[in-house]
Amino acid sequence: MVSFLPEIVLLDLYTPKVSGFDVLKSVKENLMLKKIPIIVLTNINPDVADLMKNWGVAYFLLKADNTPGQVMQRVRMIIDNKK
Repeated sequence: MVSFLPEIVLLDLYTPKVSGFDVLKSVKENLMLKKIPIIVLTNINPDVADLMKNWGVAYFLLKADNTPGQVMQRVRMIIDNKK
């Protein structure tokens, strides 16, 4: 049972202990979590962006191309659109 539902998930695909791909798969397979928008923020090849859309990712952002302020603008936009 999920005790906390975030409004949005900001996910890197390459993390030290758990693969972001595994996290994404788990979130999308969970009925309570699968509608939560996910922003993938990573330095992976941008050609993977189309695949991420098929997996239900709301936005795919390259770390190298986005400042923290730009990422926060995207997060706020998604949260504001949910309300």
